[in-house]
Amino acid sequence: MKRSKKKNGYFLVFLLLIVWFICVIRINLKYPDSKIQKYELNEAAELDGFEVSVSKMEFLDEGSTKELFADEIERYGDCRCILVYITVKNNRSEKARIELYPFVLESDAWKNSVIMSAFLKVNEEYVTGGRVTLQPEIEAGGTYECILTYSIAKVSFTENQWKGLESRNYNLVLSLYPVKKSIQLQ
Repeated sequence: MKRSKKKNGYFLVFLLLIVWFICVIRINLKYPDSKIQKYELNEAAELDGFEVSVSKMEFLDEGSTKELFADEIERYGDCRCILVYITVKNNRSEKARIELYPFVLESDAWKNSVIMSAFLKVNEEYVTGGRVTLQPEIEAGGTYECILTYSIAKVSFTENQWKGLESRNYNLVLSLYPVKKSIQLQ
């Protein structure tokens, strides 16, 4: 009796493994790996009827960083700030809205999203002809320019990585699936 229970247990585990394996294969067939499209600075990336381009990326000086990222510095200690200058053009035939807040800055395994408080402060004078927003509504054929702000906290890096922060490769990720679109910033 003990042997048959043990055999039944092994058989049940084997069946569960087969079912799990079939489910994994089905999911992988239904949702394959995303394709990768990389763009360079000043090259327009097509995104749902919009063209998104980055003219430059720069690190903000220490004084301005302390002013703009006081909350982050208080919370995480030493921080740096990256400014990404973007232009979005509406190629649709009608007025349309694009969401910029999903645009993520990444470098290797590190990722961060736009810091809204700094975005509003930096763009007060930069954005002309409209309000400062991460969800601009752009006329057909029109453009929207703004500066995306990203903070980098020292606690996310080792000491050696922190020293080489400005020499790292950064990408602005516009979309992840089914096509990962990113703009190489260096």
